[in-house]
Amino acid sequence: MTNYLITRTATAQGLVTANLDNIYSNIDANPATTRAAIQAALSLSADIVNYMIDKVLAPSQIVVHGNNIAGTEFLWTAGDWAAALTGNIAAARTWLTTNDNNTTAQMASEMGIHEAIAIALAFALQWELKAQLTPQ
Repeated sequence: MTNYLITRTATAQGLVTANLDNIYSNIDANPATTRAAIQAALSLSADIVNYMIDKVLAPSQIVVHGNNIAGTEFLWTAGDWAAALTGNIAAARTWLTTNDNNTTAQMASEMGIHEAIAIALAFALQWELKAQLTPQ
């Protein structure tokens, strides 16, 4: 059974207002951060961090989720995510020309980028019809 914190709407609205900017600023200052890192840095409960990310920041596409190969979630601001993709797509195309049959983990390591960015770039290469992806 789940225990619920019951809060008046005005108080809940205050929690959102008080923490939204801090959570966004933390993600902006720490691209590829995790929910646990945000909780620790800002001394916030998991409930508040999860609510802000799942109900406010992610649905409005202000924050983007990316997972590494192990499935661990990492968070970026939309601008940082877009910059990482657009800033690395040409290099990913070049990397692919000499790295046929390699993995996204190898791409990440060799290009010096986060695994989640490498996975997104691999999908971009697939959408460009330059690559075919096979789950490992």
